[in-house]
Formats: sequence, C-alpha cells, structure tokens
Amino acid sequence: VKGLSVTSAITHALKSIVRRNESVEQKNVETSLIERFLYPRLGPGQMWETVARKVTKAGGEVHLRHRVVGLRRTENRVQAAQVVDQDTGTARWIDCDAFVSTIPLNALEQQLKPDDPLSQFSEVASDSNSAAKMAAEHLLERGFRHYAFVGVAGRIWSQRREHGFCESINTAGFAVDVYRPPRAARDRVWGREQAVLAEWLRNLPKPVGLMACHDDRGREVLEACRSANIRVPEEIAVIGVDNDELLCELADPPLSSVVLNAEGVGYRAAALLDRMMRRRLRKPRRLVAEPLYVATRRSTDIVAIDDPEVAAALGFMHDHAAERIQV
Repeated sequence: VKGLSVTSAITHALKSIVRRNESVEQKNVETSLIERFLYPRLGPGQMWETVARKVTKAGGEVHLRHRVVGLRRTENRVQAAQVVDQDTGTARWIDCDAFVSTIPLNALEQQLKPDDPLSQFSEVASDSNSAAKMAAEHLLERGFRHYAFVGVAGRIWSQRREHGFCESINTAGFAVDVYRPPRAARDRVWGREQAVLAEWLRNLPKPVGLMACHDDRGREVLEACRSANIRVPEEIAVIGVDNDELLCELADPPLSSVVLNAEGVGYRAAALLDRMMRRRLRKPRRLVAEPLYVATRRSTDIVAIDDPEVAAALGFMHDHAAERIQV
C-alpha cells in the first residue's frame, strides 16, 4: 500500500492496544490505518449538495444535467470545458478559472474521447415523469380536491417526479402543496425532521391525496401521520413509487405504490450487456424503466369524502366488511 510500511503498521497496532485514538482527525495516522472517520448519512452526494448551496449563496450558478464532453487546455491548465445540456442536447463552451476533477486530467481526457471504452457507458434510469403522472391519476380517480407532494432535497429524480405530479394535478384544475425539507443537513436527519413534517401534514387541508417521491419517503410520511394522529387514508391518502414490496407491506398502513418495470429493464440491460460483450453494439444506450400500474394498498384504498362522519362510516364498513354490522 502506498505510504505504508510494515514497521508503521506494527507500531500502529501496538499503540492501539495500549491507547486507542478516539479522535476523528487522526492527523498523524497513515490513511490506510485510519480506524474512525465521518461519513455523510445519505452518502457522499451530500458533500456536493453543500458545495452547490455555497456556490449559489455566493452568487454563482449550478447547472444540473450537464455533461462534460470536451476540454480545452494549455499544458496542465484547463482553459475551457465543453458541456452538453442533457435535456435539450445543446452544447457550449464554458471558460474556466478553475477546474476540479476527481480523476487525473489525462485519464479524464482519455475518457472523453468518443472511441475510448470509458465513454461507452450505458445507463438504466426510471421514467420519473410518467410515474408521477400515474400516481396523480390514481389519486384523481379517488375524487380528492386537495393534493400534496413530499420529495427529497437535492435529488434530480425527486424534482422530476414533483414536476410531473404538479403538472398533472394542475392540468386537472387543482393546486399542489409541496413540502420543502429543512435547508440545514442536520435538520434533515429523520429524528429532527419528523416533527417538522408532522406539523406540515397537520396543517394541510383534508382530505388530501399525497404523493411521496419514493417508497422510503412514503414510509416516513406514514410515520409522521401516526405521530400527528392523522388517519390514513381517511384524512391523507399516501402513494409512493418503486413498489418495494417488503417495505410497502410492512408499512402501517400498507403503502400503495407505482410499480416500475424493473424486471423488464433488467432483462433489457442483460441483453444490452451481451451485445456489448459480443461487440455488436458500439454506441451507449439509455434504458428506461417505465411505470406499469399502481399496486393499491390500504394507504389509498378510499374515496375522498369531505364529511368526516360519512368518511368514518365508510372506513368502518370497509374494515368490517366480512362481519355482521349492527346499529
């Protein structure tokens, strides 16, 4: 291992037995021997979210969905980068005062060449816009007049699902209340955010149809509803995306979810990989998992009724349909 010797490894082991270093700084420890470190709760993407916020706060611009396709440089200094807007296909050059790359510059330039193997990556993605529209149609069919959306901060797929849901609901003539997560990362830890989300849910007009950006977020919405004594689906009907069956079935109540064609796109990805290995395909492809249907569970199994007593009566009949009901 670079920078590590047998002597330093043995010395570190002996010192650890006598006195354990509890500091996360560990400034004088070889990188390979570091035992404790801080890691972002939601992954390294949180670091770039923080960078983006600071750049925006300082008056800069952050362009998402832009891919670097070329560099212009003099010796070891990058003067400009060519980027392509992946939504419009528009290409342009941007002059650089500084250029940051997580891989060596020569390797990056090699990767950007059209004939380089690293530039031939294909990808699998979900059709977030169509999934959101399917969720909207599911809630519209239940007769709601109030709608809400709960997403995840800084995630482009969540933003697309929010846009697709709001567009469909607005087209139907209704407005959407959109939850905005706390800006500070420490406040987005679920132990802190739950109370914030519960209060936001408590203030929504009822009954309301709510879409969560994915099933895990939907489960958090259900937890927040339970802590706020909000009945699901009588007061808030909740639908997620991805249909994680274990998570959805174990939720309380079981969570309705948009089913994506994950299995189908998996087969297509395997076939694509086979063609690439046989050198029958040169250009990278983008495979999309389209939405198939909504797996309806208890969290949306209701017809929206404004009268709370009628809604409670319908809920009681639904829950006791197999029993003898008497007045």
